[in-house]
Amino acid sequence: MNLSTMRTEARGIFGQPDANNSSITNTQLNGWALEFYTKLCVELEVLPLGVDAYDISGSTITLDSDTVLIQHVKFKIQPENKWVELEVKDLADMFRRDADWENAETGKPQWLVRTGSFTAMLYPPPNTANDSQTGALKVYMLDLPSATDLDGDSELPDLPRNLHNLFPYFMAYKALMTLQEYEKAGAQLALVNSGIKAQRNVSTKFSADKGWDWHDSEPGAVNWAS
Repeated sequence: MNLSTMRTEARGIFGQPDANNSSITNTQLNGWALEFYTKLCVELEVLPLGVDAYDISGSTITLDSDTVLIQHVKFKIQPENKWVELEVKDLADMFRRDADWENAETGKPQWLVRTGSFTAMLYPPPNTANDSQTGALKVYMLDLPSATDLDGDSELPDLPRNLHNLFPYFMAYKALMTLQEYEKAGAQLALVNSGIKAQRNVSTKFSADKGWDWHDSEPGAVNWAS
């Protein structure tokens, strides 16, 4: 379902089908669509996954600013010229492993350590054979959508089709809240939560097998009204 269709369906729900004779603008609807897209990406964690390739110049990596959660990392090890998976670690792991990590000897990287919101480092730092490589680090991550990912009428969210159907409900919910039609808004929010719960039930077993945890105590327990 593209953005134009989402708006049309949302307008049908809150009862203002003519954008030229409406107290709710298309700009508002577009903004609510992007808001919901972002919420879905954060709450469903494994959807969608993106991949970024990074050039190597020393041990410090500046991550894409839309990176929320790093899932997998691979590095082209030299002289073998072979892709290997690196372990994703945090600073607590680093300090337990090597409290003097700033002065670690160079070698073949084994870890990618997230050191800040948008920074990470290779450990151990790459030696001469593994430094100065183009596109030698690939990071697979949960990637937040940007405003340009859903800004044209023909744009589609990078999500399974069953989740596309929830966008008009959320957009209508926001419009009805704006119109102070709270009972009708609550009905749309219930449809959104029901759809999310169904997706969570499908995803939970897969995530458990991967060792991932949901933030909620039970699938679907999301406060979409915030």
